[in-house]
Amino acid sequence: MASDFTSEFVAVPVRDHEASLWPPGWTGQKWITGHELVWCVGSLDAPTDKITVPQGYHFNGASVPSIFTWIYPRAHPKYLQAAALHDFIYEHLGHRYTRKQADQIFQEAMIALDVHAFHARVIYLAVRAGGWPYWWRRYGHPEKKGKRNP
Repeated sequence: MASDFTSEFVAVPVRDHEASLWPPGWTGQKWITGHELVWCVGSLDAPTDKITVPQGYHFNGASVPSIFTWIYPRAHPKYLQAAALHDFIYEHLGHRYTRKQADQIFQEAMIALDVHAFHARVIYLAVRAGGWPYWWRRYGHPEKKGKRNP
């Protein structure tokens, strides 16, 4: 059996309290996890690692450039759970995983959530192309595990 989530997913939008001239979905909506989210790396039967995203974790959904949100919305229910997992790894687990491993987990999580492999690959490649500045600012070299930068 492949890697998978072991818990139900609930995400609640965080109210912004600011009116925006941008159309809904074009600005970065924030979300909060309603339950703990657990991902088993490797397999459910014999996981090599477990990643636990805590209840109350704030995340921004999929970081899709505004021009592409008509194709891949930031908060599509098919991959919002995978986005929460990916954001958590980028934010907190750079000491355990390389950026490439984090992005591969994101792709695997999308496929486990029944996102078609083609779309999961496109989103994965977009994250590979655009995710390095955040990782670099937080951990240094984009392909190395490391300590969090102050």
